[in-house]
Amino acid sequence: FKCNNQIQCIHESYKCDGISDCDDASDELGCGSTGRDQCNKELQFKCEKSGVCIPINWKCDGTQDCEDGSDEADSCGEVKCPPSDFRCNNSRCVFHSWLCDGEDDCGDGSDEDNAENCGKPPFYCKSGEWQCPNLEKTCINTTSVCDNKRDCPNGKDEGLGCDVDDCKGNLCSVACLQTPNGAVCICAAGERLREGSDKECEDMDECFTPGA
Repeated sequence: FKCNNQIQCIHESYKCDGISDCDDASDELGCGSTGRDQCNKELQFKCEKSGVCIPINWKCDGTQDCEDGSDEADSCGEVKCPPSDFRCNNSRCVFHSWLCDGEDDCGDGSDEDNAENCGKPPFYCKSGEWQCPNLEKTCINTTSVCDNKRDCPNGKDEGLGCDVDDCKGNLCSVACLQTPNGAVCICAAGERLREGSDKECEDMDECFTPGA
């Protein structure tokens, strides 16, 4: 249902349920006698005690939506999620699009711990840092690379490669850093190397937490 403000869209089952879901309350206009305690039986389920109308697909979905739990009665039996949903370990059903989005929608974390669906997120050091070779999630300041002092736990921020000037003539888009393994391009704050490139920088996702 499209609200009169032409901005919001709500589920059709929310219309005339006695609760204003549109900011302009247009979902409760022109409802006649239909409202709280008078649910649309084809689209809604009425909670036994409160009379509140909820979407029919919330009945027997493994999540208690009615205060009295009448939408999850014993007669529901085993919860079976529709093909468009993911079945949580606690039998709750959530949309597949909610998997691996960083939020615990299941309530037991199973939508975020599912190895089959959630790949391992990439790790990036913060701007101005360099990742120690062969050490996951271990970063040091770029000024500590090739400074004749071992800063990485495995000491691999120092080596014979530090005595070579590979940065000469390098085509980095921002700046070049000499490392024991040769020259690497470094990016400005808020940027990182473009995937598949060792020279071009790109803006980082502002919602991404570097080093997390």
